[in-house]
Amino acid sequence: MTKRVSREKIGEYEIQRHPGGITITGPILNKNGIYIPNDEKLKRIFERERKKGKISHHTSLKISWRGFIETGELSLTSGKKVLGIERISAPSVTLEEIEESIRDFWPEGEENPRKVVEYMRQYPREHHAASRSFKESQGGLEGIMNRVKGDGFYDYVRKNGRRESNKINEDYIIERLEEKLEQGEPINKSHLISKRDKASVDLYRDLDNLSKRDGISFTKLLKKLLKIESSEISLAEYVIKYKRNSNLSEKITEFLIRWGGIAGLDMSEYFSDGKLFSEGKEILSFRFNGSQRGISDLRKGNQAIEVKGGTSRYHDYRCEHLLERYKPDGKKWFDGEPIESSIVVFNQSPYACCKILTG
Repeated sequence: MTKRVSREKIGEYEIQRHPGGITITGPILNKNGIYIPNDEKLKRIFERERKKGKISHHTSLKISWRGFIETGELSLTSGKKVLGIERISAPSVTLEEIEESIRDFWPEGEENPRKVVEYMRQYPREHHAASRSFKESQGGLEGIMNRVKGDGFYDYVRKNGRRESNKINEDYIIERLEEKLEQGEPINKSHLISKRDKASVDLYRDLDNLSKRDGISFTKLLKKLLKIESSEISLAEYVIKYKRNSNLSEKITEFLIRWGGIAGLDMSEYFSDGKLFSEGKEILSFRFNGSQRGISDLRKGNQAIEVKGGTSRYHDYRCEHLLERYKPDGKKWFDGEPIESSIVVFNQSPYACCKILTG
């Protein structure tokens, strides 16, 4: 019996309902979109993770998109309402527990204490309670830290080991922002804070320093760095448009490869023989740095093709990152075939060029 699949549109997003779940495709999502299991299974996953004391970013994202389908609001709160997930109040955190966590995280005699943002990640409940529940009575986290560890300790921790904001290379920050935009990742404050990888934490730290130096909000700083002059476009809309332009650049390159041969263009110097793939997550996926997953924009035979558009310059940091990720060096596709060569196509105004990476 044929499985029935219904399709509908919500704004720029296409919703495909399967017997086992829902697939959403559209802006800010990758080529294959996001798959959401049926409500019963999604609730089971959530409850299992909640019992372990930690809801993964992956699960939270699926619940948020489930809420978007029914309410048009992409948020964890709307998703929980749709699924009927009740909020369970966490046991209150005592002042003694907060003090103990501070002593444990910043032991006596430590010369280079870790940052407050790292404390927040390791002790989220204690951090939240200190900043909210004990703000009036104890002066928040700053007051408790200074009482437990000595006057001035909070400021010392915030400043120690951190680069002064006026010494931060803004071009380097812009490059990292554009790198996230190319991947279709949100760059707002809450998203960067929620990410647990070091690159996102470092980027948030630098942006936070800059916003304090310039005396402007986090969002206004992002618009300033990215030269978003119009007040009529939101940061979320800009991310969508940026990703859309990146997709267009990939389509132009795909068109060139598919029709170049028909038009009589000899592209054998650049592109390998073999079938051209532009879709299919498993077909385009490979491993690099041992466990990290890479997804090439295109694949021709066993050649990985990465496309870079826009007008931003690729300085040493970004070029080194591309080399590390795409240079073959024994890498394999998920289907087991070796990556024989790679090519990075810079489809950038006012010029275009190719960089071929071989094993």
